[in-house]
Amino acid sequence: MSQLVGYSGRPRGYGRLDGPRYGKVTSTGRAVGALMAVSRDAIEAVGLLDEDLFAYVEDVDWALRVKRAGLDVVFAPGARAWHRVSASTGGEAASTHTLYYGVRNTVTVLERERPLGRVGNELRRRAILATFLTHALTRANRFEALQAVRAGFGDARRRRLGRREDR
Repeated sequence: MSQLVGYSGRPRGYGRLDGPRYGKVTSTGRAVGALMAVSRDAIEAVGLLDEDLFAYVEDVDWALRVKRAGLDVVFAPGARAWHRVSASTGGEAASTHTLYYGVRNTVTVLERERPLGRVGNELRRRAILATFLTHALTRANRFEALQAVRAGFGDARRRRLGRREDR
C-alpha cells in the first residue's frame, strides 16, 4: 500500500543498531543508489538508472524495474559502505534539491510504474504534495523549501524531467 501513495520506504535497517536480525541475505523492497552493487544480468535486463530523473528516487525506479523483470533486490549484510547523505546537492539541511527532486521524481516514478487512473493518480499526487509540503515546513529555510516543493510538483505535472536549472 505504501508504494501506491508515494512512500518508497526506508532501506532495511535504516537508523537502527546493527545486530543479528541483519545477519542474513534477505530480499528487500529497494536499495540505496549510492550503496548498490549491481550484477551485469540486472543491467542487461533493465538498463541503468534513469538519467532523466537526475537525482533522488531513481534508485526506487530502478528497483521497481528489476522486480518487474523477475529479478530480486537483496540486502547483503557483509557489504560495508559509507555515504554522506545528500552531499552531492549541498546536504539536506542547506539545500532544497532533495525536496524538488523528491516530489518531482516520486510523482513521476509512481505514475509510470504504478498508475492508478485519473482519479487515483490525482489523489496520490495530493498525498505526495502534502507530505513534501509538511516536510518543507520543518526546514530552517522554510520559504525556499516550500518554493522547491511547488516547483518540483509543477514540473512533475508538466512531465519536465532532467537536471533542474540553477535558480
